[in-house]
Amino acid sequence: MKICFSNGYVLNKPEERIREYCDIEIYQGYDDCHNITNKISWNDIHVADKLYANIMRFWRPAAEEMVKSSEIPSLLQRIENNDLGDITDFEWSDAKSRIRELLQSLLSIHGVGLAVATKVLHLKRPKLIPILDSYVMKFLLGSDIAQISKKTLFEHGMRALEIARKDLSDNREVFNILQNNLHDLPIPLEKVRLHDILCWTTEKWDIRGETNAPFGTAHRSLRVKTLPDLPAKKAIMKQRKYQEIKTTKQFETVRKGEEGFIVITDTANPNKIHTPDCRWVTGENFEEKVIVNRCKNGHYYWTNDIGWATKRFNAKPCGYCKPTRRL
Repeated sequence: MKICFSNGYVLNKPEERIREYCDIEIYQGYDDCHNITNKISWNDIHVADKLYANIMRFWRPAAEEMVKSSEIPSLLQRIENNDLGDITDFEWSDAKSRIRELLQSLLSIHGVGLAVATKVLHLKRPKLIPILDSYVMKFLLGSDIAQISKKTLFEHGMRALEIARKDLSDNREVFNILQNNLHDLPIPLEKVRLHDILCWTTEKWDIRGETNAPFGTAHRSLRVKTLPDLPAKKAIMKQRKYQEIKTTKQFETVRKGEEGFIVITDTANPNKIHTPDCRWVTGENFEEKVIVNRCKNGHYYWTNDIGWATKRFNAKPCGYCKPTRRL
């Protein structure tokens, strides 16, 4: 069983991934608190905060506005709790229009971003509305929502919703099987939430290498071994592999291994793909960007799939080392 995402990523053994998430990440206390009504309650706010929404901590006035709003209940009343991936194209036109109004209403509240809005709305319509936080948005769109203006954030959210619907529709049978196989979980998960968890953990655990969680450390379902074990033997190159390079030891291992490619992202310059031995891939530059500046201006990644890297990071091959010659 595998899930094929619209961005080209293929995840094998999604059931193992979901079970590990439920073991070590926030699950109980959020996923067992759906409240399918038309009014946002104070309990909804507190539940969303358990999933790092931080509304009460930083944006209590926003919470009050959501709870006291007369517009949000009228908008929610028009939206049914249907499975996102099962909505027909004909039905979707109307449903999407209603979701647009609802999302616009929440995002118009000062202090409510896309992550906060969808963490609350998922509780109200758990089959329909996914959680679109920074990890999920980065995975689906390649977008850093921290860098997106409030004016365009809404459109990015709607694009991500469209992609989530397509992923669920294209993999409908697999998600049905996956949901059925997970029936023994203490808290049932809707298919839109399964998709959300798979996107979120892929971005956080696999791509960024952030495996620490509130109740343990991810390891069983990781797509790759953590660096510096990579790159390993050439046999692994038959499968797509990638990992964020976060330490000097990892960087040195990749450089010495001379396998795959290094992607360097930058907020001020075009993202580039290099061979590990490229003259522009230096320890000094890595130290400055990753260690000293703590990735404020960009990141380093290792991958064996230059085509995936081109799409995922909107990256171009380095003109000096010409990494495409290795293909």
